Amino acid sequence: MGEWKSADELRKVSFSIQELPEEINQLLKQNELLDDSGCLSIQKLEQSRIIPEPSKDKKKKYPKEISKWLEGVWLEDYVLQKLKDIQQQEQKKIDEKVKKEEQRLIDELGMSFNFPEKEDIGHFEFDVAFLRGYQLFALSCTTDTEPGLCKLKLFEAYRRARQMGGDEARVALICCYDKPEKIKKGFMSQIPDDKVNVFGSGDLANLSEKLKIWIWEVDK
Repeated sequence: MGEWKSADELRKVSFSIQELPEEINQLLKQNELLDDSGCLSIQKLEQSRIIPEPSKDKKKKYPKEISKWLEGVWLEDYVLQKLKDIQQQEQKKIDEKVKKEEQRLIDELGMSFNFPEKEDIGHFEFDVAFLRGYQLFALSCTTDTEPGLCKLKLFEAYRRARQMGGDEARVALICCYDKPEKIKKGFMSQIPDDKVNVFGSGDLANLSEKLKIWIWEVDK
């Protein structure tokens, strides 16, 4: 709800890394992001400048930006990178004449698309969105594992995407719930649009390929 502790308090916060994979633990150690007790430190993250800094009031706002990233913005960054990976793979094939330019799956893309207020729309932000030609693909990201909240986020993204991109807009939810098919089934029972998709925690490791298949299939 945005009720973050003060910057000074957040700088004292650290997190246990015992349950993280050893590969991640080693990266955290190599980048000197752990405190004396071996925990991930917000103060160390601030000093490293790995996470983007706010444009104003850095000393006051930066610990909050780091906290927001750890809480959930990391998933948006991850999804954006997976889409960029698809772009790079395609560009290589186009350069090698293996694929034609008009067969490109992704044209323009970005994170946190802010749409201006309109009389019948209001303000809304897509976590990640891209265009294929003139067709809008809107991706809603959440680290929430509660199926009801995930479903609500999908409904909201679907409604807004249709307002912005028309009936041909494509929508997907990327979440950390381990049964994404359950969310999709609940959505489909109310809105039978089989071009909507849901990706869960089990899809994250191979997300580029999963997204590539979805984009190709929904645009046939």
